[in-house]
Amino acid sequence: MTAHDAPLGCNLGLQPLGIRRLPSMAEETWESVAVPILNAISELDQVDIISVSELAERANVDPDNAQAELELLIAGGFVRGRFLDGLGADRDYCDPGLAPAGARAVGRWPPEAVYDALLQILGQRISDEIDPAKRTKLQQFRDSLLQIGQSVAAEVLASLIRSPFGLR
Repeated sequence: MTAHDAPLGCNLGLQPLGIRRLPSMAEETWESVAVPILNAISELDQVDIISVSELAERANVDPDNAQAELELLIAGGFVRGRFLDGLGADRDYCDPGLAPAGARAVGRWPPEAVYDALLQILGQRISDEIDPAKRTKLQQFRDSLLQIGQSVAAEVLASLIRSPFGLR
């Protein structure tokens, strides 16, 4: 990338994230590390460059974990931005911002489809439910939606939404 192509505030020493195999995002770090980082990035206002340690502090996560998770978030298309060239563990993250997938993941943008929204709401209800019997019923409902498929479920949901308004 040339200095001409670099985002504002990142015109020297910019190196795109190299193509290398990254471990998949672990479910156990999603809530504890990734989501706090996404929320911290969403709250940045007019910031061109931020160090990973400062971002970790804002997200209240370990800086080493923040570095690794941020690499995965960039590679996964959840956040925009790049790392500046630098030595040491505390790298600078340039042009931070949420990509649409990241904004959806932390509720800053609506889901792409009603079906996805329903699955997301059910997932949250399942994780929040303390009554094992209710949790099982919610899981069965979610599994049934997954089995019938998006097209059928979306059609039923769309009909349900339209019916109170007299639409068909």
